[in-house]
Amino acid sequence: MSKKIAWHAAGCFLFGFLFISISWVGLPADFNADHLAINYRGTHALSYWDLVRLTLDPRTPAWFYPANGLMEYLRPFQFLIMKVFFDLFQDSMIPFHLTAAFGFGLLSAVFFLLVFYSTASILYGWLAVILYASFPSNYFMLTSTFSVDFQYFVSILSLIALLTFVRLSRGDFKKSGVFTASVFLWIVSIWLAIKLKSSEKILPFICLAFLGWTSLRTRPRLPLTRIAFLAGIIACMMVLVIPARSLAKWTKQPWITANTPGSQTPSTNIPEALTPKDKTTFGFHWKNLLQRTFYVPGGDFPFTSLKRKEWPRSFSENLGFFLAWFFWLGLTFIIFRKISSEDSPKDHDFLIVAIWFCVILAGFANGLTVYDTRFLNFAYIPGVLLLFYGTHEIEDIFFKQDKSRLVFRGLIFAAVLYTAITNFGFYSKLLMHFGGMQNTLIKSETDIFRETFGRDPGPWELYQKHQEMESRFEVIDWYELPSDWMDTAKGKLEKEKMIYFFTRTTDSERLKALQNTGYSAELWRQYDFLDAKPGIFKAAKLIRSLKKKIRGKVKKHEIFIYRIRHLPAENPAALPSLP
Repeated sequence: MSKKIAWHAAGCFLFGFLFISISWVGLPADFNADHLAINYRGTHALSYWDLVRLTLDPRTPAWFYPANGLMEYLRPFQFLIMKVFFDLFQDSMIPFHLTAAFGFGLLSAVFFLLVFYSTASILYGWLAVILYASFPSNYFMLTSTFSVDFQYFVSILSLIALLTFVRLSRGDFKKSGVFTASVFLWIVSIWLAIKLKSSEKILPFICLAFLGWTSLRTRPRLPLTRIAFLAGIIACMMVLVIPARSLAKWTKQPWITANTPGSQTPSTNIPEALTPKDKTTFGFHWKNLLQRTFYVPGGDFPFTSLKRKEWPRSFSENLGFFLAWFFWLGLTFIIFRKISSEDSPKDHDFLIVAIWFCVILAGFANGLTVYDTRFLNFAYIPGVLLLFYGTHEIEDIFFKQDKSRLVFRGLIFAAVLYTAITNFGFYSKLLMHFGGMQNTLIKSETDIFRETFGRDPGPWELYQKHQEMESRFEVIDWYELPSDWMDTAKGKLEKEKMIYFFTRTTDSERLKALQNTGYSAELWRQYDFLDAKPGIFKAAKLIRSLKKKIRGKVKKHEIFIYRIRHLPAENPAALPSLP
């Protein structure tokens, strides 16, 4: 690798690291029940040695969603890392965000090198990194509990596994020592990827499909014994994929002890490995496949919408008008051309990535809701690689002259830049809303806890008591409250003497109803979504202040909290403490 390329790869790493750091470092974990009931509980239910043992054990206890949320048995390597972070940093998300920033930096550098290797274009390498970073649905990667999934490292391990297998099956490693080391790298990368995230159970099947497709062409260079050897290892990998015994036989105890934070009622009834959610995941629905791939109702149809107004919920919607047309037409042309021509070494990389992409698209047919856009991330990695592999092929076929090639690259640059800019716009709005809401709710409930009980909440105490706090002291205006919500609020006031009313507007109909019933409503706190710590929020706040000076008025995203009391106002000092 030349110094020039090494510097560009380092620049891509820095871009990826700063992108995540500026966007996320400083946001707290939100009140997502899974984070406490599954992640925190799971790390405390097992010891370090238990998690190491489960990581080293090749067998799998479940398919994708273990019964009763016992995810620590399915993703032990992930929980091992989380256990270290929770023990050292308690409820702080900064270690997770910095780890994600480092992971995205590495993935960006890998992306650049792979695209450059295949296209010999520094421009295409950078465009691939920028385009991948811009996808709006990727904001789900870091919100709430998803930042503890270590998805960027999972993607890196998957790329290492698949590209190493290409070279093994192609016969590139002639020396037995190099071949053995490469086989070890291939196995370990798949092993760790599966132990980090069970979705990577598809990797052995991708390798098997690739080996079957190319075996006739590789036999002259690869001995039949080595082909059989690789196929045998893939067969052995099924132990990593298919549960061989029920989850009940894996657990150290029937359920989690009652004093574990966030635990549920102890139960000896642990179902078999295939849970109802697994059955939904294994379902195959053509409608879901087509919607996740091309268009989800409620968005902008990507093949006719030049200007997008709704944030994208499908793979093609994330590409936008220009890139969606170019990607699908170009991919169809290149695949037919590859099938009818002789393979080159680089064609094998294209083929395994294409198989990977097709398997992921098949997974889009699962029965889970199509509005859960985090599943799209699995398609972005191979999708972006295929986009630029295809771009390079089309350039070599139709734009061989320097002038025409310059024009073609200029058009690709403009299309990617247009898509990335509009994507970043959606990404920022989603982050400002959901990340800002996440930060604001933590701050507001911390203030309520502090005022009500006269002390700061301890580590995780706010999360452990959130449901209790909400049921005792709070009315949330933007919830879909039942018709008898007023009676519930009155009941809270009779018990606690004072409650807190959360609203997004100063003209709330429910607040007026409380006042008309004979309660006082005093504005107590006002929170701005853009007061969150990450740098992107500070930049957005500065832009908003500049717009205000120019326009005189700008839209704000705020939460207002009112203290609701009886008339006349009573002394709220003597309130009961939480147990």
